[in-house]
Amino acid sequence: MALGPDECDLTDCSSDPQDVVLADFDGDGNLDAATANNGSDDVTVLLNDGDGALVVTATLTAGGGPSGIASADFDGDDNADLVVVNVSDSTASIFAGNGDGSFAAATSEAVGLFPENIVTADFNRDGDADFATSDLFGDSVTVRLGNGDGTFAAAITIDVSPGPNGLAVGDFDGDENPDLAVTLDDAFPGEVAILLGDGSGDFAVQSPTLETGDAPLSIAIGDLDGDGSQDLAVPNWGEDTVSVFFGNGDGTFEDGPVLDAGLVPEDAAIADLDGDGIADIVSLDGFGSETADGLLVVLPGAGDRAFDPLATFDLGAGPSALAIGDLDGDDTPDIVTTHFDSDDLAVTLNGGAAGECSGDCNGDGNVSIAELITGVNIALGTRPASACTAVDRDSSGTVSIAELITAVNRALLGCAA
Repeated sequence: MALGPDECDLTDCSSDPQDVVLADFDGDGNLDAATANNGSDDVTVLLNDGDGALVVTATLTAGGGPSGIASADFDGDDNADLVVVNVSDSTASIFAGNGDGSFAAATSEAVGLFPENIVTADFNRDGDADFATSDLFGDSVTVRLGNGDGTFAAAITIDVSPGPNGLAVGDFDGDENPDLAVTLDDAFPGEVAILLGDGSGDFAVQSPTLETGDAPLSIAIGDLDGDGSQDLAVPNWGEDTVSVFFGNGDGTFEDGPVLDAGLVPEDAAIADLDGDGIADIVSLDGFGSETADGLLVVLPGAGDRAFDPLATFDLGAGPSALAIGDLDGDDTPDIVTTHFDSDDLAVTLNGGAAGECSGDCNGDGNVSIAELITGVNIALGTRPASACTAVDRDSSGTVSIAELITAVNRALLGCAA
């Protein structure tokens, strides 16, 4: 992956972008972005030119202290809308999309006290989009069921304590009803509560909770072990780790590894970044290194519930949130990150051509022993990176141990189609 330049600055992105969402706001088939700007009480909309470049096109006035953002079609017009939670006034701002990248002025809905995060889904399976918020000071999750016309039914409040913060939606028990996972930030050590949906918009809080590290701030959901059940990756801000939990498919989870993930990881996501058919974990290092104020951290999946050593990529200061999607149309997942301290946003485009397999120097769909030797020689400095760009995944001009391990895995497991 090659890091692209910052696509907006403080003037464009407003202040303290705390969350980001990707969706197609102008109907051109390209993923666009929107950020929730906590310090300036607004939302920045950035449209994609199709090559992965995001251009600021609008700034929308939200409520007090936007902290989380999501997208869905709330009014049934097939245009992507936005919903933002505002911590300072305990509301959600809903912006109806016009389908051309512009949005109507916000309407406001009440949620619980100090809402930190928000997700969207059809919780009562009536075909209309709903949303849920984690209410940090209310010790609750608030569910607002959509009526399909941009309005919402009365709030459903689910008691969850202490200190619900990170929030994610999935189907953990295979009944096709959306379920929720929420981190409990005020517990020590941290915990994750699993809320199983009944298909009506109500949820049952499962006991016991899952024990994580200190200060879990978010949750990523995906199938990390390829068994068809959804798993969890939880970054522990207070312990510099990511806790992994493997889903059993019945709403219960098994403890997985606790992975080193750089300093103060605040957000995480799950995606197959290297095209090997095995999901990887992406997180953020808020302190960075000698050469960067913040880092993107990739924990490559190695199969058999194991992970390769982490790889890092330079970012701006105080990375706070990330989102993953194909921004440049090459069928590989790219990464967008917001940076709380440097008031900007960056695009990390997944390096290499579509379908390129790590270590496959000649593009024949296989990684041979000779190609592995070439990768080792690049790592040792006896051959240039141009001898096999497919092994230099971050386009750094060198080959790291992590990149060699990925190439070995491709030699053993084969290249994904």
